[in-house]
Formats: sequence, C-alpha cells, structure tokens
Amino acid sequence: MYTLVILPHLDDEFALSPVLHDIHLKSKGSFKIIFCAERNKNSKKNRIKRRKETINSMKIFNIDLKDIIFLNDEIFVDDLKLINSCAKIYNFLKNFYLKYSINKIYTLNLEGGHPDHDALAILIDNFSKEFSIKKYFFPA
Repeated sequence: MYTLVILPHLDDEFALSPVLHDIHLKSKGSFKIIFCAERNKNSKKNRIKRRKETINSMKIFNIDLKDIIFLNDEIFVDDLKLINSCAKIYNFLKNFYLKYSINKIYTLNLEGGHPDHDALAILIDNFSKEFSIKKYFFPA
C-alpha cells in the first residue's frame, strides 16, 4: 500500500514541509510524490531549473528521485489550467492506483484562492471517495 502526495505545482511541497518528512518516514518506502502543473510556456532551461530546485528540496526531506513523478512527463498539465487536464489526471491516478494500491493521499485544501489548487483538491476528493482512499488536505 502506497502513500501518495499529489501537489498542483513544483514548490507546493513547502505547504507540507512541517509534516512531509514524517509522511515519508511513516510510509516505510511505499511513497510517491506527484507534481502536476508546470509553466510549460517557459523556456526549457527554466523548466529544467525549476525541476532541479524541486529535486533538491525533496532531498531535504530524504525523498529519492525514484519517488518523484513529474506529471508533465506523462500528460500535459499547464500552470493555471490544471482544470483542463482533470480527466487525464483522474485516469492517470486510476492506473496509478491499480499499479500501486494507494491507501492515503495528501494534497492541498480547497481554499477558493488558486484555481489549480482548488481543481486538484476537488479531483482528489472525488477520486478518494470512488476508491475508498483516506485523504488529507493541507492549507497552502
């Protein structure tokens, strides 16, 4: 059974920083973190730089590169337009669930602030209900 942390953007891990290390430790090696939307219109150099920054921040929490998934390597999810990719994200998560048997999902709250944060929160709420997965939401 896997613990999944799914976040709308690279750098959103800082909203979970007080507990991310503990979530990772308690998962006992059955842990994955997914980053969804990226600024796909930025230059390739800037996109690579942002990913490197994310990977370095994950190292602070002792999270290995093998446990990090950049969703844009699988499907197109653009910053500020995550809602346009919800069906594809949902299908990705369904296949992911069938492969890894997720038992917990952590993500950001629905707060009425950022459209990507809110869209992902609603998606995760619906997904976790369909598959009877425990879900935990954090304020950003």
